[in-house]
Amino acid sequence: MNRYSKVLILTIVAALLSSGLWGGNSIFSRYGFPILNEGYDVYGMGMGNTGSGDFLRMNHGIGLNPALSTTATNVLFSTGLKMGFTDFADNQGNSFRDTSFDFPYFSMQVPLNRHHLAFQFTSLMSGNLQNTATGVSTVDGVDYTLDTYESFYSYLYRADLLYAYKFKHLSIGTGVNYYLGNRKQKVTQDYIGIGPDIDTEDVNAGYDTFYEVDNTYQNPGFTVGLGMKYEKMSFGLSYLSSVDLNNTKEYHSILNTVEIEDDSFILPHIINAGAAFRVKNVWKMNMDFRYSLWESSDIVADAVNTWRVGAGVAYQPLSGEEKILKKFPIRVGYTMRLLPFQANNSNLFENTFTCGMTFPIKTISSRLDFAYQLSKRGNKGDNDIEEYSHMFMIGISGFDIFQKTLKRDKPREIPKAEELY
Repeated sequence: MNRYSKVLILTIVAALLSSGLWGGNSIFSRYGFPILNEGYDVYGMGMGNTGSGDFLRMNHGIGLNPALSTTATNVLFSTGLKMGFTDFADNQGNSFRDTSFDFPYFSMQVPLNRHHLAFQFTSLMSGNLQNTATGVSTVDGVDYTLDTYESFYSYLYRADLLYAYKFKHLSIGTGVNYYLGNRKQKVTQDYIGIGPDIDTEDVNAGYDTFYEVDNTYQNPGFTVGLGMKYEKMSFGLSYLSSVDLNNTKEYHSILNTVEIEDDSFILPHIINAGAAFRVKNVWKMNMDFRYSLWESSDIVADAVNTWRVGAGVAYQPLSGEEKILKKFPIRVGYTMRLLPFQANNSNLFENTFTCGMTFPIKTISSRLDFAYQLSKRGNKGDNDIEEYSHMFMIGISGFDIFQKTLKRDKPREIPKAEELY
């Protein structure tokens, strides 16, 4: 096992051990799950969040379309690290910053001639928030302080087990998905300087209060997809089923705990479509479109169907390029997304600008991908609040640890020709 394979294995172990460190922090978390990681690899994240129809490369974002696993020619592993910070602001002049750290995905692909097996684990959706407010008031001439602490911790993971078959130009795939996650809302109020011994009409106003709602989600779904690949273009189409997650809900307060079984949380039907085009051998263009039927969901009372469009351009140098600046693949992109819930009775939009670069390692199937995303979510004029996210991503891909390259650096004896006559 070479040193690159060891690095990959250590990264995979760290990713699995850190799977609960989801850093999806957003001021809009009280409304739902604002952070969405659809399953793209770091390459696709740096190219406008595209890749569902990109069969022109070894695509590691196979959770988008199960047919994409046919692009692998050997056993491939891929994972990534996502980190950065988000700046929040409202129309009252308040602002603060929060940091993020996450391993967004892990994938493995195993080709068996025309048959392909694959697995991907994705941090699908999240929304974390911690907010504190302090107020000062007076009761019967006694000053007191009320500290209110509000927090949301929510995540939803998806594990995909996929199978695909490759024909000459057509690839088809299917798979099962398993969703699991948690959403916890907690509100605490602490009264300082007032209590039940104060002579007030509302004695309970002096008691500290505590309220918590804990939701646990799980259930399976399925996905199907196909792709068409030609010399300079490819297309992909996939569908993810709607899933009514088994939602166990618990209410906690200072008085009691109540558990409700079989509450629902419905994920929408999702359609992905994508295309990729190669231009003049060194340029490639990607386009992606996603439509989600959130109106059938009960994520919020007035959920709306959502869409997302993305486009990207990549420079892929030919082998043997001598100029240093032209040796490394680079890419840029743009994404626009409508979220399923509203803020301040107005639609909530997300705009993201991306860029990325690739460093090949030893072989064409092993590489390091780097990406940067600048996202703006919401608008102070329409939604009263907005946020800017700066996310940096590192992806490690390839490394067929099951195939050992033969070493031919030792002296060898050349056999003598056999005398036949």
